[in-house]
Amino acid sequence: MARPSSYDPKTWPKRAYSLASRGMSDTQIANKLGVILETLRSIQKKHPELKDAIDNARSEWLSEVEGTLKRDILGYFVEEVDTDIRHFRGAKTVMGEKVHKKWIPPNAQLKKLVLQAIAPEKYGKIDSDTNINTNVQIVQPVQIVFSESKN
Repeated sequence: MARPSSYDPKTWPKRAYSLASRGMSDTQIANKLGVILETLRSIQKKHPELKDAIDNARSEWLSEVEGTLKRDILGYFVEEVDTDIRHFRGAKTVMGEKVHKKWIPPNAQLKKLVLQAIAPEKYGKIDSDTNINTNVQIVQPVQIVFSESKN
């Protein structure tokens, strides 16, 4: 006799959406929901709203990551503000601000990694020990894990 499911249609889709929107895999989502992967997949078949929640969150997350990757691969401008602050008798006075654009150059290592992931026959296979600026590390071929900069 199978165990009764702990699935709650009011909370699980929201929780699963939240987890998937952070880039978690199905295995990680199942773990956070307190079930094994096979149980999660079985529940998704019986409750399409759960599958839809995960698929929608993952699609939004992937679009955001793709945009960030494209920006980092091609380079981009950021606005910087220089503020002229004068000190007089213990008081700070803002005299003015100057806004200028700063060019962030393309990340050549990331570009190579993405090209290798997309077309390994043309650009070579990904080295599983590759590190990129300590912000990106290849954990498994074609799985990229992002972490905050240590700078």
